[in-house]
Amino acid sequence: MKKLLPHLLPLLAFAVLAAGSTDTDDGSSSPSTSPPEDNSWVPEGFSRFNRNVAVKWSPDGSYSCSHRRCAQLEVVANKGCENLYGEVTKIDSAGNSVGYTNDTLENLKMGQKSLLMFDTYGDFESFELVKISCY
Repeated sequence: MKKLLPHLLPLLAFAVLAAGSTDTDDGSSSPSTSPPEDNSWVPEGFSRFNRNVAVKWSPDGSYSCSHRRCAQLEVVANKGCENLYGEVTKIDSAGNSVGYTNDTLENLKMGQKSLLMFDTYGDFESFELVKISCY
């Protein structure tokens, strides 16, 4: 439960804010005041993970593992990143989290494609990306 709590807090905060908003029934609507998010820096085939990092999983067979199980994540930093940390949860066949593994990179330049390798042991079915941090 402690591992799940940090991921549920943002959702709970959003739900509370959404529930507190009021709708008017007079048919009028005000335009959004926030500008649209700029995704022009996200390369084709990548998904924006947060405001500074876009990711995509490398296809199976395009990399090799030094341990029994691994996955490779391709990463692009919007404005560069001095230190990049990535973390994945290991998921078993029943959908349970059974551990995690991580990787780090240093000195990503703006728009540079880089690779995080999650190479580990264990009895599990898949990886799920849970954290990417630029610091």
